[in-house]
Amino acid sequence: MAKHAWESIYFIGDLHLGHRNIIKYCNRRYRNRRFRDADEMDSVLIGNWRHSIRDNDTVYFLGDVPGPQKDLTWLPKY
Repeated sequence: MAKHAWESIYFIGDLHLGHRNIIKYCNRRYRNRRFRDADEMDSVLIGNWRHSIRDNDTVYFLGDVPGPQKDLTWLPKY
């Protein structure tokens, strides 16, 4: 349960950050076209995160996040 009225709780899974083949396998799309590459996909996913998730929110990751070489410093409290 949220600690404050302004806190939200999110569940997310299988971002596959840095995984270029996931674009092909899952047909991930952006503005009615496929992502050009994993960097563009990551940039959009991270931008969406920053736009939607606030400091007081709680996010539960229930699946794959990054490839082994991916930098996760953009994630708060990581």
